[in-house]
Amino acid sequence: GGHRDLQAVPTRRLPISDQLKVESIPMPEVVNRAETEVQARGSLPETERMVLIAEGRFMMGSSDGFAHEGPVHEVILDAFYMDTYEVTNREFARFVEETGYLTEADQWKWSIVFAPDDSSGQRVPGAEWWKRADGATWRHPNGPETDIEGLEDYPVVQVSWNDAAAYAAWAGKRLPTEAEWEYAARGGLKGVPYAWGLDFTPRSEEHTSELQSRRNLVCRLLLEK
Repeated sequence: GGHRDLQAVPTRRLPISDQLKVESIPMPEVVNRAETEVQARGSLPETERMVLIAEGRFMMGSSDGFAHEGPVHEVILDAFYMDTYEVTNREFARFVEETGYLTEADQWKWSIVFAPDDSSGQRVPGAEWWKRADGATWRHPNGPETDIEGLEDYPVVQVSWNDAAAYAAWAGKRLPTEAEWEYAARGGLKGVPYAWGLDFTPRSEEHTSELQSRRNLVCRLLLEK
């Protein structure tokens, strides 16, 4: 039989300061709600740009991927709302403007960028297609010579999990659990390793470019439970 996802952890809304800190408050009970309860919140303004993911069960994980991706196991989820689109540069800029928040990349003054070539640079051990880029931040995705002018409605990148959690708390939502994200991303497909099917090679050069442009964490949020 399956098991219900116990990883969903609500976040308590905290006072905003120059350096917003967000703590997760573990709850002893399962925080996923029944679909009827989720639907009862459908009239709230905060669900207007969200989609309802129906309750269900799926086989989570992979038997032929990285070690931490297995074993394959059944997970049962109640219905939940998820943002229809990723958080954009425009939305993240509003958060930064209103809170004075500094991302971890801003503080460290560097981040990593997607570089599946033979260019020089400090590579990430075990994931050598990523490398360090000094000056890379959400405002300068590939380093100080790049910016987001004209990309205001593109997904924000160069944000860490902590940055995403801080944004989610400010928005009154939370990040999805790994199970919720995988369930939604599969789109109902079963037994395939990728959201688009069996083959790693994308369908077109345009699709390849789209995938490669998703360089860093982009966050879709759930209603805070």
